[in-house]
Amino acid sequence: MNQRWIKYAAAACITVVIGAAFLLNIPLNNSSLNAGFNELSENEIITYLELYSDRSDTPLIIENLSPEAEIFNISSGLSNDEIEEYINAVSL
Repeated sequence: MNQRWIKYAAAACITVVIGAAFLLNIPLNNSSLNAGFNELSENEIITYLELYSDRSDTPLIIENLSPEAEIFNISSGLSNDEIEEYINAVSL
């Protein structure tokens, strides 16, 4: 009985060591992911958002727009109520 316990403990230790080695070898560099996003055209991003976003995504999208985004220039002549009414009308 005692030897069985030692074998299981040894197997668990080996599993932990292999798992840790595997996790530490995974590159944590997101540059390739960022490069992939940089290659996307604005139209591809808009199409994706039109297909896969819903009303709950709108606040998050607006919060993450850059200050230079075209939407800020377009909406300068509109009131907040008009913008909100439009968003509610076109959102799902």
